[in-house]
Amino acid sequence: MAVKKTKPKPVSGTTSKVAARPKGTRSGVEPAMKNLANVGPAAIKDFEVLKITTLADLATRDAYVLYNELCRLTTTRHDPCVIDVLLSAVEQARDGCKQGKRARSWWTFTEERKAALKMRPDLIPPRWRLPENAR
Repeated sequence: MAVKKTKPKPVSGTTSKVAARPKGTRSGVEPAMKNLANVGPAAIKDFEVLKITTLADLATRDAYVLYNELCRLTTTRHDPCVIDVLLSAVEQARDGCKQGKRARSWWTFTEERKAALKMRPDLIPPRWRLPENAR
């Protein structure tokens, strides 16, 4: 009897082409990362793809570099809103210790992202940029 070979399926809820963890296995990220505002299961899977497992590691990263790396690793142009989530997560990792500071919603980073990309289009390689009429 021949064994049928199958390709790994994309992770549910994300555009990542990386296969999901087997059921019953634990996430490789520290629990504090799961408590960040705006970070859900898809973002946690993206952090796993990026091999970011701690808040300390996340705090040293640049959201635009992370986005480019995620696109490269998954060979997929992710929605630009992923940058907003990454900006939010990095900000929380850097400033999260400050008492009384509330995390901003991910969509409050949209204008910041658009302004940054307008001033520095090189932040996103041409392969991953949206067409001019879609911005």
